[in-house]
Amino acid sequence: MNVRSSTRCCGHADLLARFGEAWGAGDVDAIMACFHSNAVYFASVGPEPGEEAKGTAAIRQAVQNIFEHDGEVSQTVSAPVFFADMAFWSWTYRHLSGAEVRGCDLFKFKDGLILLKDAYRKTYPETPLRDQTQ
Repeated sequence: MNVRSSTRCCGHADLLARFGEAWGAGDVDAIMACFHSNAVYFASVGPEPGEEAKGTAAIRQAVQNIFEHDGEVSQTVSAPVFFADMAFWSWTYRHLSGAEVRGCDLFKFKDGLILLKDAYRKTYPETPLRDQTQ
């Protein structure tokens, strides 16, 4: 399979740039503007193996839940790799406490929007992202 990291392969680079900026800013409205009305989001946390949200209302709630779960973090996202109508990138969250979590997202696109966001995170049971007693 020919995997290309070129943004010319599918035209979704601007969409993911907007999505990444909105996610980093915690801007739920801007995040939702990137999702297709029939989208599915598999969060990296929630009931095992992670919360599944179908449709924009459920995705909005799931995004708000993940922001509440993670608390105040800064994020770093790698350049996306595009292939056909899909892409992936890796990310790192850094909490104010210094805790760090790494993960990746798999995206599928339809009609110029995100149809699927499937998120995975590495877990560190001995180092939670934030103090859960708060």
